[in-house]
Amino acid sequence: MSAGGRLVPLSAAAWEDDAPGIRARAVEGVDGRRFAIVEYGPGAARDDWCLDGHYGLVLEGEIEYWFEDGSPPLRLAAGDALWLVGGGPAHQGHNVAHGATTLFLIDPI
Repeated sequence: MSAGGRLVPLSAAAWEDDAPGIRARAVEGVDGRRFAIVEYGPGAARDDWCLDGHYGLVLEGEIEYWFEDGSPPLRLAAGDALWLVGGGPAHQGHNVAHGATTLFLIDPI
C-alpha cells in the first residue's frame, strides 16, 4: 500500500444480492475492512439482527435502524453519517423512504 493512499475499486465490484430487496457492491480485505455500497429497495428490511459494527453515510433515501434491546430507533436521511457500534446492541436496517435507499459503509472484517 502506498503511503499516500489506496484505491478501493467499488465501481468494478459486481452487485450481489445480500437479502431480499437488498444488494451490495463490496470490496473486502482492504486493511482489514469491507467497503460497500448497499442499496435497500423500497420497503426492504433486514430480517436478522446484526452485531457487526458499521461506519457509513446515507447517500440517498432514508433508513431506520431498530435495536434488539428496545433502544429508540436511529433514523438517518441522505447526508447523515452513522456509526453502529460492533458487539451490540444488535440492529436491523429498514428502508423508510418511498424509493430506494443507498448507503456507503465501512465495516471491520
